[in-house]
Amino acid sequence: MPLAYSDDLKWHIIYLYYDNYSISQIMSILYISKGLVRKVLRLYKKWETVTNPWRQVPGQQKTFNRNDMNVENPDMYLDEIVKKMEIQCGKNVSISMMWRSLLHRAAKERNKLLRSAFMAHIGSQYTINQLIFLDESSKDERTISRGYDGIIAIDIIEGSCTKDRFKEFVISQVLPQMNSFPHE
Repeated sequence: MPLAYSDDLKWHIIYLYYDNYSISQIMSILYISKGLVRKVLRLYKKWETVTNPWRQVPGQQKTFNRNDMNVENPDMYLDEIVKKMEIQCGKNVSISMMWRSLLHRAAKERNKLLRSAFMAHIGSQYTINQLIFLDESSKDERTISRGYDGIIAIDIIEGSCTKDRFKEFVISQVLPQMNSFPHE
């Protein structure tokens, strides 16, 4: 498979060309081949874009599109999502494929810039003594190796923890042990 060049690099070829740089000057400035420069210029002159609009994405055709992957109830089990997907879209897939598709969707929705802005806001507005981290964990084969540093409250329940139960736990057991922010 040929090396893929970024659209940013291809646009730089166009900018330099229309700033009256020659093909050989563009090659030496961007450290690229004459063939790439000519190909990008040809595409731009024909389609006014640096990528071929008719080029197919390599690989197997995607089973789901963006609209298929809208899940209204994020607390549904994977097998329930698969059944609902089959009813609504007529697409029958395995549970593992559904899991991979949801993971891929979550990864695409991550935004480094927004995450960095959030971290900068937290770092500038709060001190380490003002932050609280809560975790709901369950018992399994890894429980023995888990560290218990920093635990100030615990509640043991059988089955899944509901939102109301977790809220009740925070209000009744965690908050009474906290200092009164911002007085320290």
